[in-house]
Amino acid sequence: MQNWLHFEYSNKQVTAHGGMSLVKRFLDRTAIKEKIASYGLLAPGSNAGYPVVEMFESFWISIWLGANRFSHTSVLQHDKVLQKIFGLRRATSNDTYRRFFQKFDLETSSNFFKQMYGWMFAQLKFDHFTLDVDSSVWTRYGKQEGAKKLDISEEKVRLANHLEYFIDTMEKEENPGRKLGFISQEIGREINTIGSKANDAIVQKLVVEMKDYLEKMKEQSLNVL
Repeated sequence: MQNWLHFEYSNKQVTAHGGMSLVKRFLDRTAIKEKIASYGLLAPGSNAGYPVVEMFESFWISIWLGANRFSHTSVLQHDKVLQKIFGLRRATSNDTYRRFFQKFDLETSSNFFKQMYGWMFAQLKFDHFTLDVDSSVWTRYGKQEGAKKLDISEEKVRLANHLEYFIDTMEKEENPGRKLGFISQEIGREINTIGSKANDAIVQKLVVEMKDYLEKMKEQSLNVL
């Protein structure tokens, strides 16, 4: 018996992203929008017609739909069904996103994500379970690649040992100048490695400060015989 697919015209609004209704239910259950609202983020200013939380939500949706540039976020503007699913009064334009996110300085962004990460992990309930973060990622083209190693624990231990050795050499040896120079080079290598591996704005700021102090240490060590 032959099976046939039946096609007919429908005047109902449809979307190619119907599965996003599950994402909507997930967001509602996590109450993440209420949490964002409690942070008192920057008001949109001239874009007062766009509530801050709604702008965040529509920006997330655009990313989940595949946007990786501000210009790609317009996909949501043309999908009226998605706007209804998420209860958006209107879709935010990519120019509005640009103007809004340009107001976020480094300190504001760091504080916001620090609080969000803390809140997110507080929602995870662990009871004799281990959270295993896989060391591999899937690219958008379906290719599996190893994730960048972001753990700087070893570098921090080596850096602490080098600093302790630097102080010990300075206090106990009569002519430590040359040796302090060699130790300073090792300290610099660890600082550079931390800077290249740590994907965190606060750590990057500390790396810049450490490099500044290291240069001062090198200058002072040149005055030591």
